[in-house]
Amino acid sequence: MKTCCTCEKDKPAEGFGKNKTMEDGLSRKCKQCVSEYQKRLYKIRNKEKPSTWKCKSKDMKTYQSKYREMLLKCDPEYYNRATREYMERKKQKINAS
Repeated sequence: MKTCCTCEKDKPAEGFGKNKTMEDGLSRKCKQCVSEYQKRLYKIRNKEKPSTWKCKSKDMKTYQSKYREMLLKCDPEYYNRATREYMERKKQKINAS
């Protein structure tokens, strides 16, 4: 039995992840506390992604067109070079088929 440093509950050794740096070879936090922490961290880091990933294709196309316009205004040389490189790769793919 080992005590989790977060929830302070006694749990069996199977409830803890491995950590070679610790004396007993187990991490200080139980697997459940680590999982909850990772979920909270994911939500904090990815606040905007669900709206962009789950949007309809029409919304995504408008987002992409606005992004291209913004990129063209900010750095036209990069935009033109990237477009040329994309078209070259596309031609090579078609010719290879």
